[in-house]
Amino acid sequence: MMTACVICASAYLLLLMAKASATCFQARKEEQEDAPVLRPGDLTVGQAILSGDAGLQEMLESNLESLHGQNFLWLCDEDDDEALGIAKELRARHPEERITVVSCPPCPAGLNPKVFKLIHGSSRVYTPFLLVLDDDTHLPSRSAAMLVHQARTHDIATGLPQYRNGSGLPSSLLAQFVNNNSALTYLSLLPMIEPVSINGMCYVMRAEKVGVFQEISGHLTDDLALATLIRRRGGSIHQSSARQMLATQVHGMRHYRRMMHRWYVFAMLLLKEQPIGIKLIIILLHGSHPLLLWGLVAMVAATPSMLTVGLLMGTLVLRAGMLILIQRRVFHDGMHLPWISLASELLQPFHLIHAMMDRNIQWRGRRYRVHASDRFEAHD
Repeated sequence: MMTACVICASAYLLLLMAKASATCFQARKEEQEDAPVLRPGDLTVGQAILSGDAGLQEMLESNLESLHGQNFLWLCDEDDDEALGIAKELRARHPEERITVVSCPPCPAGLNPKVFKLIHGSSRVYTPFLLVLDDDTHLPSRSAAMLVHQARTHDIATGLPQYRNGSGLPSSLLAQFVNNNSALTYLSLLPMIEPVSINGMCYVMRAEKVGVFQEISGHLTDDLALATLIRRRGGSIHQSSARQMLATQVHGMRHYRRMMHRWYVFAMLLLKEQPIGIKLIIILLHGSHPLLLWGLVAMVAATPSMLTVGLLMGTLVLRAGMLILIQRRVFHDGMHLPWISLASELLQPFHLIHAMMDRNIQWRGRRYRVHASDRFEAHD
């Protein structure tokens, strides 16, 4: 059993080390480039806004400060009085900013509600570039400048999500899942394959490309649909290490489970559309890690001894050290919570099983039965 534990621990650490090396290499390449400058009027910041998060006003205002001098396009549902009230209050509080508040009609059945809003507001994009930014996301000015610079030579440029550790266990579990995996997932594959999707929370595209939203409006996974369409037409996606900060308050374990379930259903849709070679690479690099960790934990629990327990603890210490190194290299910030981070990784196989068994998700105030990215049913 000790030999099996050593093999499992070695495979886990070698795989993590390989991904960490590729991730840090990609991040270092961008650090060596000259820092671009974001000029006033470069961007229209398009945000599909939905009320319900206590931090909505604070997050919107933080972007007014970091992206001063850009155009803001806030897309609210016409029956969302809270979101409209927040948007209009901020517009009155910041008269020096160019803020357009758009009241959008109800989204028709069969269309993506976020993309429907972007289509509704696309005629109001007068700047060279459009930044699509989720309403719970803060983008630093340096990251915005990097994305605009990269979008000059690519069809789309996207960055890396970084969650702030919220109060309470559910929020911290969600934050640790994203912070453990975002850089490793998006950057480590780049030496082998082109980006297969984008981070839909934040991306920049040239304004003349906004007509693409019409073509993906029938897809629930708009980030995957957009990336697939660009690649199919021979376009290019730049996966940047530019970070954006997210702060979503998770209201209990049920809310956490719903969010993870939705993300895993979307991840399964992404995997399903890839060629067999890319599927195997993704499964090996990202799917096998939690299983190897579970295998090690199970073997140590079955035959506990000084040697096996010591091997497990040593593995966990090296795991934490590599994750901290990656986060400091990419995000320039220490966000690691060791035991919650570990719990987040061990929960991943259960989220996967849940997504395989249940294709009903809750997103943007609606429930959907998901069969494919472009085949889904909305339920009240």
